[in-house]
Amino acid sequence: RIHDEGRAAEVFSQFRDAATAQSPELGEAAASPTIEALIKGVGSGSPYLSQLITRDAARMQRVLLNDPIDRLSAMAAELRERLEGAANLNEAMRALRIYKTEAALIIGLADLGGVWPVMQVTRMLTETADTALQQAVAYLFRQAVAKGDWLADSEGDADAGSGYIVLGMGKILTLMGTLVMDILK
Repeated sequence: RIHDEGRAAEVFSQFRDAATAQSPELGEAAASPTIEALIKGVGSGSPYLSQLITRDAARMQRVLLNDPIDRLSAMAAELRERLEGAANLNEAMRALRIYKTEAALIIGLADLGGVWPVMQVTRMLTETADTALQQAVAYLFRQAVAKGDWLADSEGDADAGSGYIVLGMGKILTLMGTLVMDILK
């Protein structure tokens, strides 16, 4: 549902212009009535997602022209590579921000576009948060090993055997409860 017609039209116009300039495939996707309705709906009601849609046409191409599950899996691998190669904390934080923003866009559009039911959205939010947390902790352990502040149990896996745990609440607990219920069925 469109709450602000002017804002919806503005966001869609910015997206369509950037999409057409980015690639013929994305321009074709932008011409789809379904995509237009989705972008206008988001544009009228979600400033954060609107900003993500209009800020980076290459990101929108990755988001719209790939299967969302496949893209999230590829992004998790990209995050791991970026964090393994990060020369400093600023690079690591940038890699995490890139991952978070693209994941938010994928999951938000899949939710608002009706691609996924609410439990799938919850699962993807949880898995995304879990991936970011795991990779951030692994990065910090690698940094500690490099500085001599931590002795790793195994080569190449600085956090193995550390005993370090993270307790999750909220969506993580919801997912775990769902998994337990699935197992008990």
